[in-house]
Amino acid sequence: MVATNTFWTRKYRQHIAAMIGLCYRYVPDRATAEDLAHDAFLRAIEKADTLRLVERFEEWLTRITLNTVMDYLRENVVWKSDVDAEQIAADAPEPDGDITPESMMEAIRQADFSRQEIVEAITQLPEHHRTVLNLYVFERLTHKQIAEKLNISPNTSKSHLMRARKELQIILFNKSKQKNRPLMTWVLPLFGVDAAFDRYCRHQVAGFALPPQRPLNSSNLISAPSHLPLRVRYHALRAPMAAGLGTAAVGAMLIPAVTRHPQPVPPVAPKPAAAVSVPAPDSTATVEMTELPTETLAPQSVRSTTPHDNHEAELTPEDPPDTAAATPVVVKKIVRRSNRTIIVKDSNKR
Repeated sequence: MVATNTFWTRKYRQHIAAMIGLCYRYVPDRATAEDLAHDAFLRAIEKADTLRLVERFEEWLTRITLNTVMDYLRENVVWKSDVDAEQIAADAPEPDGDITPESMMEAIRQADFSRQEIVEAITQLPEHHRTVLNLYVFERLTHKQIAEKLNISPNTSKSHLMRARKELQIILFNKSKQKNRPLMTWVLPLFGVDAAFDRYCRHQVAGFALPPQRPLNSSNLISAPSHLPLRVRYHALRAPMAAGLGTAAVGAMLIPAVTRHPQPVPPVAPKPAAAVSVPAPDSTATVEMTELPTETLAPQSVRSTTPHDNHEAELTPEDPPDTAAATPVVVKKIVRRSNRTIIVKDSNKR
């Protein structure tokens, strides 16, 4: 229930000003237009089951508002019978001075009227002309559709539109003189002055809205039937769900990025020298090969060799060996191969 009230409260704040603006174009009384807009919104809450696509909520709400206004006009306005279009055109007021429709249209365009100014000019039209002009120009209904809504014939709709256009152009042209703009000659589109005037009015009036002077309070929305179909409830929760999923996705992408940062690697201790025993060419002796760092083997009596030399350097002991001694003679050699120092010991008995 709380989510339902929140949904309608949010929609009311978003659309009520545009709804009042639409009603005011048909019924130029601010209080009556506001009442019609509020009735239309409460009717929309009651007809929530007819909302097929939540993405088209604004179009659906506009249609309900327009139907509410049409019901009011049918009950309070007495529509005249069919009138000949030529007679209506003959009775239409004429502009001051000798001016062509094209020049009149350019004067209106250069005056750069605001939304409020054009709407106020529309409200000066008679109810019959104003209603048909609004339906044809702003709602873009055909004369057949207008005739069905107002219970009149299509010819009557055409007659009212012709008269409404001419009256509105004269009202705006007379107002344009007060702006003291220089009149310039422009090439109108090929579809004529009437179509250009309709398009100008649609462009200038688009987005017209009036804020409510007596807005509905929360009690009015709560007391109204506020049942929402499942698709509307899902749409109301879709935005917060999307925000939550987006936050989770961002977190999932950031966590691996943190773990991928290189960690400091502790230094590896050097491995101890490995001693390998291999059989010597002579069966009576063994050769011990020990790999040691080069800097540990630097006796003064050794001839210097470069790291890339492959020849052998003989080690000469400082004290010559005692030939009479019974101890075995030890011959030491240092072999430098591929940046390695190898000590070869050969022990032979005399």
